[in-house]
Amino acid sequence: MKEDKAEEPILDGLTGLRKRVAELEALETLHKRAEEELRREKEQAQGYLHIAGVMLATVGADENITLINKKGCEILGYNEGELIGRNWFDTLVPQRIRGQVRDVFRKLMAGDIEPVEYSENPLLTKDGEERLISFHNTVIRDLKGQTVGAFTSGEDLTEHKQAEDALQESERKYKTLTENSITGIYIHQDGKYVFVNERFAEIHGYKREELIGKDHLSLVHPDQREAVRQRTLQRLQGEAIPHRHEVLRLRKDGEPIWCGTHVTRIQYGGRPAIMGNVIDISDRKRAQEALIESEEKYRTLFENANNAIFISDTKTNIILDANRKAEQLIGRPREEIIGMNRSKLHPPHQAEYYRDIFGKHAQKGRVFDLEAEVITKDGTIVPVFISASVISLHGKEVIQGLFRDITEEKKILDLNEEIAARKLIEKAKGILMDRHNIREKEAMRRLQKESRRQSKKIKEIAQDIISSEIILK
Repeated sequence: MKEDKAEEPILDGLTGLRKRVAELEALETLHKRAEEELRREKEQAQGYLHIAGVMLATVGADENITLINKKGCEILGYNEGELIGRNWFDTLVPQRIRGQVRDVFRKLMAGDIEPVEYSENPLLTKDGEERLISFHNTVIRDLKGQTVGAFTSGEDLTEHKQAEDALQESERKYKTLTENSITGIYIHQDGKYVFVNERFAEIHGYKREELIGKDHLSLVHPDQREAVRQRTLQRLQGEAIPHRHEVLRLRKDGEPIWCGTHVTRIQYGGRPAIMGNVIDISDRKRAQEALIESEEKYRTLFENANNAIFISDTKTNIILDANRKAEQLIGRPREEIIGMNRSKLHPPHQAEYYRDIFGKHAQKGRVFDLEAEVITKDGTIVPVFISASVISLHGKEVIQGLFRDITEEKKILDLNEEIAARKLIEKAKGILMDRHNIREKEAMRRLQKESRRQSKKIKEIAQDIISSEIILK
């Protein structure tokens, strides 16, 4: 009996020990789950940094670069990792504004000023070239609320700035560019559309004449109208705000469409106006969101996309997947498309050309657009517009290409060119008839004769006559 009583404390101790062990095992299980969740979130964040189409960077309070993503390195001409640890201002900011920009940063770190959400400044590339960057800035604070650095996302506006300057050089050149553009272009003044090109009207499901005089906000989704209205007022008042936006717009039938826009203030008819170009990015937007959210949602979108989509391996060029629109575009079943070399989508004599283009962009991980031709199973050549990007899918880098059939657009362009040529010829004939007192048939004969003599097209001879560069006898 005494032995039983002596064992009781030991048994109680063992019971308590087992309970503690069970609690520790439970805590370890929760810890492992938390670590796994943290690992997944970190992988998702790293994946976003890798595929992001804009520069993403963090700068510590010591002014040194602590992170810059692949796109940022590409814009500035550096290899990945090459900028880490370097002083942001001494390395990337032009000398003429370095002191001013550094002073603003130091005041920001000290809490003397609030961050400017948007700004535009030049940055230096590795070879000394300046690139105009539109920045979105936020500060980084530690758990105590102390400012320890800054986070910035930046978009390269250099080409857009050059394009704007070129457009403003000549109204004639501008008109030609807008009419032949494959992006939607508009101008609104006093809140009303005063010019839209065919592509803009097509994107929104209207005829051009229906849009002239229409309130520009009526084509913006109600959820975003106030934001667009405010940006318009700021831009007209001369405030420096970003040029590029993603805007949810409305088609005539009420369907919402995501559009990438590049907007700027111009002088139109001697007064301030807003000019913008619009690209329908609905397919790209939905595809990106679906990839992030889930494979199932991505698959649904992939299959129902309005454009043909081909996904191919960046290294082997083998097509890994294609949607229904892709089957329709080239007249082949999916089973036949998957496993093909991507170059087989194009006419044989152009295969090497497209292989080089895709290869170069794949190496640099770029988003790129181009006009191209594809060949169907029966040998028909179809003109397309390709919007391609390098993305990470199941841990593998692939090229996702959105192919849009632009056959009808090409026909319209060709018809416009033919009409323009006929107008030139008719005008030139009239000049010859008045100048030499001849009949229309004789005027046409002289045009044809001069065309053969100079080995030039008749419309070119007609333009020369209109410009008084030649006088036919």
